[in-house]
Amino acid sequence: MSKKTILAVDDSLTMRKLTESTLRQAGYEVILASTGGEGFKIALERRPDLVLLDYILPDMRGVEFCQQLQEAEIDHTIPILLISGHGNAIRELYQDFPNVVDYLTKPFAANVLLAVVSNILGKVDQPVVEPPAPAPILDTTAVVLAAAAPPPPEVAQIPAELRQRVFQKLVSHLHPPLTSIPSLEEARRGQAPSSYYLTRLLPLELIDELARELVALTSGGSQRDEEPIRCPSKFASERHLMTYLAAERATGRLAMKLQEETVSLYFDHGTIVSVTSNNPRAYCAGSTYPFAQVPRSLISQAMQAQRDASTPFFLTLEEGGFLNSGVALPDILRECGHRSLRRATDEKSSLLSFEVMPVLPAFAVDHRVEFLLNQILLESYRRVRDWQHISAYVPSLDYFVAITEHGPEQISELTFSGLEADLLERINGGLTIQELIDRSGQPVFEVCHALFCLIRLDLAFLATTRQSAPADEAEEPEEALAETANA
Repeated sequence: MSKKTILAVDDSLTMRKLTESTLRQAGYEVILASTGGEGFKIALERRPDLVLLDYILPDMRGVEFCQQLQEAEIDHTIPILLISGHGNAIRELYQDFPNVVDYLTKPFAANVLLAVVSNILGKVDQPVVEPPAPAPILDTTAVVLAAAAPPPPEVAQIPAELRQRVFQKLVSHLHPPLTSIPSLEEARRGQAPSSYYLTRLLPLELIDELARELVALTSGGSQRDEEPIRCPSKFASERHLMTYLAAERATGRLAMKLQEETVSLYFDHGTIVSVTSNNPRAYCAGSTYPFAQVPRSLISQAMQAQRDASTPFFLTLEEGGFLNSGVALPDILRECGHRSLRRATDEKSSLLSFEVMPVLPAFAVDHRVEFLLNQILLESYRRVRDWQHISAYVPSLDYFVAITEHGPEQISELTFSGLEADLLERINGGLTIQELIDRSGQPVFEVCHALFCLIRLDLAFLATTRQSAPADEAEEPEEALAETANA
């Protein structure tokens, strides 16, 4: 069977590289185009088996491309896989184009792209029907925990004075770009207004700057020790607030109100020493602790203590003499704390509030478990899978990558994934992102995503020029020492 040809039309260099690398490794012939006009010309000349079409093109709308290709006098209909970050919102625009056979939403993983392409080209095998999994054994402890889940907390109202101050701050930053709308509209040329204006009026740099200022604004200045900080996460994310509290060496409780629980972080002079929740069911979810061995009365007592005062569930069990899981208590507290943080940072909208506490609760003092802020931030950045967000920090594969001045000290304190650790060993200031991709042998997206995490943590930075000699041109340590001794 002859090799299938795929035309990828996208104005993003990063997306073209990702598509090319993924599909060529799978045995497809890939042709790239950066504009609609270029892609249309190639489609007529090469007659590819499939077109991967970006929804937003610099010279024409995706609708226009599909219309022109449909009207062209060619001997067969070329199927089009439309790629967009808008999901189902654009489907109605293309319902009259039979050549648009499927949609793929950004961001997407390499295996997802391969699965969709293979399905369109008829290469996917019939799925194997697996036997149904056996019914799970009913865990009475889980039933008890589920029945005792607390009701959703009430969302606090934003004070009118704070709302006005936030509004003034937003206006001061947004007024200049808003005045440029007439000129932007002339240059839009049919591109989708939502994504076009969002990326130009609210670039990531402006969002970061606004978040930092709103954190400081909602702290109340000199009133911080008397009034709590309150701010919705959509104004200042938990990452910015935690970073701010660490820099201020604050002592107190940061509460993250979610839909079904409140996750509490206790800070001691800027260090997170305890992470807990007021929802024992959510807090214990995922734990391998042998709950069935614990008396039901003690479970009820532990749940009540966590609902009333956020006392970690397992501390009450230890006081009752039933912490016999074989895992040390600090490890259990750290594991459940990290899971609680993941739930909090995954919540799309939450109410953040910080209250100064001269004296922390006894459980945070007696059972202190330090959480590294950078490790928490790293795990948060790992869950960012949006290509548009990542490409703002990794805009081109031609940049050189180097370690920041304070990077080595922080790197030694953190736990990295295999790819992150591999890249940190290779980064020397003399290799480009493309060279790191080639040497690591990993997909483009995964390498760029890992670099995004390192850059966001300020462990690595990009440069347009080489910062040191490439690894294969650097002197061996023994030779360098010998030359120094001879000198």
